[in-house]
Amino acid sequence: MNDDSQFQAVIASFQPLLRRFLVARLGNEADADDALQDTLIKLHAAMAGGEIDNPKAFAFTIARNVSVDIVRRSARAKSRDSAYGETQTERAGDDFVDRQPGPEQQMSGR
Repeated sequence: MNDDSQFQAVIASFQPLLRRFLVARLGNEADADDALQDTLIKLHAAMAGGEIDNPKAFAFTIARNVSVDIVRRSARAKSRDSAYGETQTERAGDDFVDRQPGPEQQMSGR
């Protein structure tokens, strides 16, 4: 059995469980699908690099670490966007409105 068919056989048994785990951790399917793809890429690389005693446990460890990274990245992005929004723009409902004059206003001012 070649590496790819072995990888396919291994993930076929627990991929649905892994996806449910990621949906539960991340709260939405889009982020879970991204995390699942990252997890499977990392698992494939690890399996190609050597023998893994328990691929299922290893995959769930990778998935947990990937989900933590996504949550941290999301929190940093929200914090950064909030800080930028407070200093550079005004809020109009849920949208940010730039305080700078638009192109039409700049031309009429000249």
